[in-house]
Amino acid sequence: MQRLDEEIEQIPGLFPGWRLELIQLAPRCDTTSVSCVAFRSHRIPRLHAGSALAIRGSVPTRSSCVLFSASQPANARFLGQRLTPNRLVREGAGAHVDLFVPGGADLLILVVESRRSMPGSGVLLYED
Repeated sequence: MQRLDEEIEQIPGLFPGWRLELIQLAPRCDTTSVSCVAFRSHRIPRLHAGSALAIRGSVPTRSSCVLFSASQPANARFLGQRLTPNRLVREGAGAHVDLFVPGGADLLILVVESRRSMPGSGVLLYED
């Protein structure tokens, strides 16, 4: 079994309570980076994928998230739908997460934890 990039191995720690499966789809790469800005009620993990990656899982109870790509033209895909800086998706508790992050893509995920999750799943919030 191929070992994940060290940076990619940090991703589950940014999502406590989430059940995530990470699948690295290309050889290890030194340009992968993972970072996170955290506040009391929310956090914003950022992933720069040096090599292609799939992320699967589900949003836990009392959590919601907004996903968007911060890169052009290498866009992440959510359930096959292209994400861009102008096209983002909102997911509530229990929603299935199926992301494809190509090499060179930047992905941002706003994670909000509260007593109540945002309603809706796969809701397209904005598109130019």
